[in-house]
Amino acid sequence: MDFRKGIGNLGQGIFPMRMKSIVLYNIEIENLQNVSVEVLHEHRVRITFPGKEPRLYLKIKDKQDRAKRWEKAKEEWNEFFKSNDTP
Repeated sequence: MDFRKGIGNLGQGIFPMRMKSIVLYNIEIENLQNVSVEVLHEHRVRITFPGKEPRLYLKIKDKQDRAKRWEKAKEEWNEFFKSNDTP
């Protein structure tokens, strides 16, 4: 399996894989509200506060590397969440 390219081969040919949430955390904050934290990639996190738009965070300390990956990550995440938000 090639997770970066989204390709899986389980002995029956090569098929595209669609990324799903790897880890989903709920954090209870003030007034018993839940914050959703979704980790879909080792460096990418989506955090959603109640009543707010989700925000994308890149967990990369190197500023140059983070800037380089930002646009690609944003495109991938927008596509992923667009396909997951529709019923």
